[in-house]
Amino acid sequence: MNRKKLFAITLALTAAVLIGFSQLAPPSATHAGKMPPGALLYLEAANFAGLLSEWAGSTAKSEWQNSANYEAFLRTGLLGRLDGASAEFTKASGVAHDWNFISSIAGGQSAMAIYDIGNLKFVYITRLSAAKLAQTKIWQARTGYATRSASGKNYFIKNDTLSHRTACMANDGDLLILTTDESLMAATLSLLSAPAGSLASQPWFNSVWNPAEANSDLRMVYNMNELVKTPHFRSYWIQHNVSQLKPFSAGSSSLVRQAAAWTESRVMLRSEPETIAPASLNSLSNAIPQNAGFIKVWSTPQPDYLATLIGHRILGGRQQAAIPYNSAPSETSVQESGDSGDLEARIDDAPLKETSSGFNRDPWLRFFTMNIPKAALTVGGTRPGPDGVFTSTEAAVVIEFNAPISTDDWSATMLDSMEGVHSVSRLGLKWLQRPGYKALNGLLPLHGTAVGNRLILSNSESLITEILSTNTTFPLDPTTTYFAQFRHGKERPAFDQLMKMIDVTPSPGALFSENLTSLSNVLRRFDSATVVRRDLADRIQETVTYRIAP
Repeated sequence: MNRKKLFAITLALTAAVLIGFSQLAPPSATHAGKMPPGALLYLEAANFAGLLSEWAGSTAKSEWQNSANYEAFLRTGLLGRLDGASAEFTKASGVAHDWNFISSIAGGQSAMAIYDIGNLKFVYITRLSAAKLAQTKIWQARTGYATRSASGKNYFIKNDTLSHRTACMANDGDLLILTTDESLMAATLSLLSAPAGSLASQPWFNSVWNPAEANSDLRMVYNMNELVKTPHFRSYWIQHNVSQLKPFSAGSSSLVRQAAAWTESRVMLRSEPETIAPASLNSLSNAIPQNAGFIKVWSTPQPDYLATLIGHRILGGRQQAAIPYNSAPSETSVQESGDSGDLEARIDDAPLKETSSGFNRDPWLRFFTMNIPKAALTVGGTRPGPDGVFTSTEAAVVIEFNAPISTDDWSATMLDSMEGVHSVSRLGLKWLQRPGYKALNGLLPLHGTAVGNRLILSNSESLITEILSTNTTFPLDPTTTYFAQFRHGKERPAFDQLMKMIDVTPSPGALFSENLTSLSNVLRRFDSATVVRRDLADRIQETVTYRIAP
């Protein structure tokens, strides 16, 4: 398994915790007090060896490693760079950094602090018995290392002059310490002798380290102020939303695994406190269909996002302003004559130029200037066709305003915004009255209605009817400002079918029918994922629940 190398696993774990997995015991009971200050992030596992053993023997691992998604992962540039770095550290340490190496140095309570992402500078500490330590190849290789001391404690160091990589190791009681920088090793040994001025004493660390989360399987804290400054984080952070992270100074994430569900707790501290408007989601709790595959409801929605959402989810148009179509097409100076395989084309006519660039958001932006939204809901999912062959997607957007809205206003706004996608000068566009809502004539599935302060738009007649007839209240905590739920178990069969329809002629490694479908299959043990957010003046708190399929 030459791909399973120490530093690939290190960064994989780092990426995982940055999207959500991590946290454990108070500073006095963890390794944070032994780590030098200045870390960008700190990750700790209650039982690292147990987690690796569980993963190694899991069905999910074997299925993932045989999936198209894993094959795509092996081709990523980041993994290639990590493989190169791993080869350099293998040469520096004299020990191959494969899965066996990782397993051998995985002890009980383990922690890693990363100080430099680009140069892979970190400190790793794990609890390992003397008998197990003696069996590890890295400890056996110390005879080929130089022996030095710091704070009265010996450590072993080896350098690779070509790559400028360093491997350091030390042992103190039942602790194995590995570092990739000699100064970090010296600082760690100094803290073992005199535990003062460690990572655990830094203000940012204590601001997010929660002693109450002592039962976590994994936990992490990170210094967001410093992370966003690093070019490697900006380049490889898959969310590509660094600008949205800059208002936060630090964060944490913890994971507790139980038989019925895995629960992840997240906290992000604001650099400057904000005035938070009271949550107003309960007013939409009776508009949520009970069997929707995807649900998202949030307070104080931004007009720009709502306009984009309507175009994308309801109309499927590209998010650009439309260009008025006011003139006939002109002839081209060069005319291709076509070929024998293009028998349906009229080769004696100049091709029409596309003068519309898509859905126009401007009418909706003006609408939201006059009608202030206070909460929004989007729901959707897949629906098998009556023939059992085709699968369609359906979606709805429900917006709650501060005051009643006019039917004429929203219906005219919708027609204005869609001219560049489905019509010219509104030709062929007309609203037809249905029981409780309006429907656009023609083949385009578009339905909408205004009920008091609420606007409902949908591309599915059955979905808007379900929303209007909902007579039960979806359970939402009154302090919640954001709620989202994806019912993976419910959507997976239709999702697989839909992905195969997108890839009309599936090929090895196809993105939809193989890559995404294989990942969904690997994660089939998770029935649903639910996110609950609370916005406070000084922080954001999120709880993510991954429900296990019965």
